[in-house]
Amino acid sequence: GNLEVSDIISIDDDVSEIDLLKMTASCELLSEHPLAKAIIINAKEKELDIENPENFKMYPGKGVSCDNSFGAVFSGNLGFLSENKIDIGDANQYLDKLKSEGKASIIVALNGKAVGLIGLSDVIREDSKDMIKSLHDLGTETILLTGDNTETANYFASQVGIGKVYGNLLPEEKLSWIEKLKSEGKKVCMIGDG
Repeated sequence: GNLEVSDIISIDDDVSEIDLLKMTASCELLSEHPLAKAIIINAKEKELDIENPENFKMYPGKGVSCDNSFGAVFSGNLGFLSENKIDIGDANQYLDKLKSEGKASIIVALNGKAVGLIGLSDVIREDSKDMIKSLHDLGTETILLTGDNTETANYFASQVGIGKVYGNLLPEEKLSWIEKLKSEGKKVCMIGDG
């Protein structure tokens, strides 16, 4: 698919949508994650200046943190923010809405408090459903292993005909699944976006 920013939601009256995008783009600038790349592209399309982050840290499968002119920024999933004792405020109601629409989401926190969310939609390639059908016709089992929310992953899997879905996985958990399948004597071909 093709990820693109679909929603920029500020949940703090002191943070505009533009500032939310700027602080997030700065924090995601050094990340290689597909969600990060989509946010950077969106900020560049809006011709925003993207500040270089300081003290950038990446937590695979969870999120990123940095310091920039806005303050201490955390950008990532709900578990990541909870682990870092971030007050998520009203973020949950927006998270549920984005999930129900099949969108990935990033929660953005500033100085210990959630200030917004960025929703991203994945546009399914036109040939995906036919490709999955061809694999099934060959007797191939298809499984989706993803760091995305399980509800979101189920939505996309149902669109293309993938039967089994395991979501909310960290990179090492995906590797464990692949090792498990191989240990069962299955031949495994993995296709990833990262």
